[in-house]
Amino acid sequence: MWPATLPVRTQTLVHLDWVGELRWRAEAWGGVRTNADNALLPTRLDLRHGNADKPGPPADGRLLGTDLRLRLEPTISVGDWSALRMQIDAAGLWSNLGDTTVLRDRLAAGAIGSGPLDSSLGVRRLWWKARLVGLCDLEVGRMPDQFGLGMVRNQGGGLDQDHQSDVDRVKLSAELFGIRAGLARANLASLPLVTDDSALGNYNNAVGGNWGGSTAVPFTVRTGSTGLPLQDSADVIRWDFEVGGGHIVGGRGWTWDIALLWQSQDFALVSETQAINEPVSPIDKLQDPNCGANCGMLSHRGLRTYTFQGALDWQSVAAGHPLRLQLEGAFVYGDIARTDITSAADGKTIAAGGAAARATWQRGRQAWKIDVGVASGETEGGFGARDQTAFKVGGLPDGAPRGLLTGFRFHKSFRLDSVLFRDVVGAVANAWYARPALRHTWDLGAGYGLSAEIGALGAAAMFAAATPGKGRWLGLEPDLALAVSSGSSQAQLRGSVLAPGGAFANAAGIAADPSWRVDAIWQVKF
Repeated sequence: MWPATLPVRTQTLVHLDWVGELRWRAEAWGGVRTNADNALLPTRLDLRHGNADKPGPPADGRLLGTDLRLRLEPTISVGDWSALRMQIDAAGLWSNLGDTTVLRDRLAAGAIGSGPLDSSLGVRRLWWKARLVGLCDLEVGRMPDQFGLGMVRNQGGGLDQDHQSDVDRVKLSAELFGIRAGLARANLASLPLVTDDSALGNYNNAVGGNWGGSTAVPFTVRTGSTGLPLQDSADVIRWDFEVGGGHIVGGRGWTWDIALLWQSQDFALVSETQAINEPVSPIDKLQDPNCGANCGMLSHRGLRTYTFQGALDWQSVAAGHPLRLQLEGAFVYGDIARTDITSAADGKTIAAGGAAARATWQRGRQAWKIDVGVASGETEGGFGARDQTAFKVGGLPDGAPRGLLTGFRFHKSFRLDSVLFRDVVGAVANAWYARPALRHTWDLGAGYGLSAEIGALGAAAMFAAATPGKGRWLGLEPDLALAVSSGSSQAQLRGSVLAPGGAFANAAGIAADPSWRVDAIWQVKF
């Protein structure tokens, strides 16, 4: 006999899934001041040198601030073969408590690829992924970019990460006989322009034909629909070739990945390096359709770089004590025909590299961890992630030309510490480092957990002549972090103290003052 009611079985072809987070953070620094080379550059932290230091806001060397971030990540799926994904971000303005100086560069507009979240509401990522005839995957749009530990390409998203790698990309990927392979074309930076001069739209002009042998050609920027598009000539284009293999199942196994990135840029705009005291910003000037023939100039950049990356992730659960080893290395080689496009041709060769390793050994409720790494630097001048002097025509301290660029920089979201690399240097650059740490966890019951981690970072410069104090030792930074978690919510309190080394002494030879930083973070995921 048929039942009185039959079960109704439905399957939705199109469905929506979404996750998100709300993060609040408060931070305090001591023994520092704010500093900037000019009004157009982001403000940065700087170590103080007692009474011998020049005055800088605030006078007492303390800074307080807080910020808020809301992030939504919805996915619209069509069956099991297609999905549209996006990241919608909203960031509250950084609030400086007791100081009117705009401090954080994390809220400044950043270039595509490693920029921070701006203080606004918008769709940060939007990309489509589809399975093609069951053979390969196709991805199109602005999407996250991650490789290995995130030393160079870092998708961000961590509890205390503010920068992320976004890339406009078309990518094909497939797996055959246990080998994963991918081919992609990416646009890292773009300024779509049109010009009334059709000769500038190809390589058969005075600049492109001579490959930097002549002066820049002036042109008038038009924002309308007329004129010839420059297409990829002023864009930064990258081709990605990636291959990998291996699998990790049940905490056991290993994976490996290798990538070759070929990056190019043919032309650039003089407006990128306009005079610091220019009353009109470069962007406003370029977007003005009536700015005249001097609002911008095309110059041959001639950038060609090859980046080789390798990563390894090995895990074992021998004797019931999980052990994990992660490695990543990168080397960049290439050349730039002109680095300062307002000056004469000054070709430079790029040869730089870095490596990072992380080992974690779990034993009961204790976890032992150590991070080690190295980043090549300039032999003289050009220190820190924000220092661009190495790219200038006279890049050496005595004004002599620099023909070889050897400085390497980690991604800003590659977090190791709270003061030294994060805010003073800006990122791991021209340094080697080691940070051992111990973490212990407790089960508090009722779904609550408590953890405590204590660690200490030690770092030295690869080349002492590039540091402000001409010393090799960067400093020692111990830190302590306490975290409480319950389901999808977690809170963290962390404190760090930096004892700076001789690398940060001032011109008079006076050592930099110790600096400290305390932050509290609360995050809810949903």
